[in-house]
Amino acid sequence: MVDIMNNIEKEPEYSVYPDGAKLVGEAGEGTSLKIFIREYILNDIDSYLSTDKTKELGGVLLGNVYKDSEGKIFIVIDDIVIANFTVANISRLTFTHETWNQINQDIEKNHKDKIIVGWFHSHPGHTVFLSSYDKFIHENYFNLKFMVAYVYDPVLQDRGFFFWRESNLDNSSSYYIYDNKKLNSDFKKKFEEPEMPPKKNNITVFLIIVLLLFNIILAGFLIFQHFQIDKENKTNEDFKSRLSELKNEITNLNAKLEAAKRTNDSINYNSGENVIKYQVKPGDTLKKIATEFYNDPEKVNLLIRFNNLKDEYDITTGQVIGIPTNN
Repeated sequence: MVDIMNNIEKEPEYSVYPDGAKLVGEAGEGTSLKIFIREYILNDIDSYLSTDKTKELGGVLLGNVYKDSEGKIFIVIDDIVIANFTVANISRLTFTHETWNQINQDIEKNHKDKIIVGWFHSHPGHTVFLSSYDKFIHENYFNLKFMVAYVYDPVLQDRGFFFWRESNLDNSSSYYIYDNKKLNSDFKKKFEEPEMPPKKNNITVFLIIVLLLFNIILAGFLIFQHFQIDKENKTNEDFKSRLSELKNEITNLNAKLEAAKRTNDSINYNSGENVIKYQVKPGDTLKKIATEFYNDPEKVNLLIRFNNLKDEYDITTGQVIGIPTNN
């Protein structure tokens, strides 16, 4: 379960709104909490929620909360974590303990400078609203005053944000989208140059090394057995029989290695999602793959989050990744 009370420990800092933000909807009383979201993040959420229209999908919204010049709080959403290991059907989404563990580990590893500012989920074919069960989730896990819920219907292609107005959850009449490439330097610290990703420990390489060691040991054993057979004057038929048994053992070890390799290369997803399994080829990059499958290199961010990668360089030749597709 997510630790909401530790999600924010101090009063929000004063800041300016993101540069170039555009209003979506109608400003007014229904927008007492201003919600800013990066444009490509909003597009990636909708793309992911459209990958399976037979059940609800979801995740958490990441970003920060600030105060404007009038002392009113506003939130900025600039990243997400997709929720895996959920229990879902066409009308309900449940975050399990495994889901929260996965979300917390992802945030600890990749998003230490951000906090949870809400959650998102789909309503495939049954419009944008918060059901009684959705309200239960929000009231118990997202009950801080700045936390919001985003609902998207991938069938009707309708969307909406819900926020706390005192003790009630209201539908916001508007939100703001801002530049999908950069933040206002006065509003957010400049991005640091990305570090080259460390080389991944590859269990397949480890298993190959283990197999080679087994082969060396078996070869040594065969040589020893050969001299023992010569020494003890065993017949040629006895030697051939023993050699055949050892070869069968090597064959079994190779079969076990291939099974382990296939297990390592496999990717488990929630059943029902439309996902293409793609093996990375020499010269591939995530942007190249995003362009090939989506005709949009900006979709690289969706591939990063969907496969729990650190960044766009976090792939190796021969690795199998999942590519979600719309129904």
